[in-house]
Amino acid sequence: MHFYGFSQKPFDAEPDLESLFLVKSQTEALISMIQGINERRGLILISGETGTGKTTILRYLQTKLPKKVKTVFISRVSIFFKEILKQITRDLGLPLKDEAPGFFLPQLRAHLAEGPGRNENVVVFVDDAQNLNKENFEDLLFLSQIQEGGVRPLQIILAGRPELETILESEGLRPLNRQIQTRLQIQPLLPEESRLFIEQRLQRAGRSSGEVFTPEALELIVSQGRGIFRNIIFLCEKAFQKGLDLQQKVIDAATIWKILAEMDVPCLEEPVSSQEITNRDALIRRLFQNPPRIVKPGILAEILSFLKVH
Repeated sequence: MHFYGFSQKPFDAEPDLESLFLVKSQTEALISMIQGINERRGLILISGETGTGKTTILRYLQTKLPKKVKTVFISRVSIFFKEILKQITRDLGLPLKDEAPGFFLPQLRAHLAEGPGRNENVVVFVDDAQNLNKENFEDLLFLSQIQEGGVRPLQIILAGRPELETILESEGLRPLNRQIQTRLQIQPLLPEESRLFIEQRLQRAGRSSGEVFTPEALELIVSQGRGIFRNIIFLCEKAFQKGLDLQQKVIDAATIWKILAEMDVPCLEEPVSSQEITNRDALIRRLFQNPPRIVKPGILAEILSFLKVH
């Protein structure tokens, strides 16, 4: 990356949670999740296409919640609910004295029963929840309905691809679906937001988009990235690799087209003129009264303080 004068790798797939790129829609989702946790709603659903940043948002929220909110992050969904219970028990710091199937639940219930008295809240994040089986969904519903003195000591946030909502609408899972009080959708970035994301990553590495991409190349990345973080990061990373091979200091649209051709993209679009993209973005801005804006990560501390999360 020294060829382009970067001080660090600009498009690392692992997000930096301390300088996270947040747009208005994502911040609204964070606020809604915080409110759901604060009000102890039991079940929260967040859905979005692969690569839109669901996991990153959950991880970010996990790091920013106060210490009195205990968190468990389940990223590998097991087919056995016992394994899920075991992780929750372990991550809450409870002793694993017995691994018999009936041990974890009574121990967990006993711990949760004491939570409200300690002004403690427990949040379990379940990522890739669309991979849960029917029995695990039913068991999670049971956990979410545990109450002590009319208070829910455990909140569960289910995150997954859009088909998660379809799964929850199936006949056997309707009781769980009815219990979900907060439903959130993470939308792909708008074109303007995609440009801002690329610019932020480049500036963090000591450069700007105008120094390393022609306007046409940038717009091609934006259009082919389709507002998906993962796609944009992949295309930009490939662009710099290809540019280095070609000794191209400023990457042009032809280079991006070569990358797309090598990827054998099934829905490869024809080149879009800058004027067409400008017209399209103008239409998007007219359709949305509040134009997209970047939100500084520090604002979440203010939100947490304002909502007095407990």
